Amino acid sequence: MLVFDKVTKLYQRRGLATRALDGLSIRVQAGEFVAVVGPSGSGKSTLLHLAACLDVPTSGEVVVDNRTR
Repeated sequence: MLVFDKVTKLYQRRGLATRALDGLSIRVQAGEFVAVVGPSGSGKSTLLHLAACLDVPTSGEVVVDNRTR
């Protein structure tokens, strides 16, 4: 199971904050298939990096297989 609960991710560069995800909540059950689609810059790669535990959210919670990351 994969759960994103009110996840926000901000990137800061030169004093400018870019919000890649803003309060995202989604639940994907074991065995479900999902597609992540959207225009360039919409947060798709950020979502996948968080799901793979390669990055941490600025706020909110990511749960993978019942373990909070």
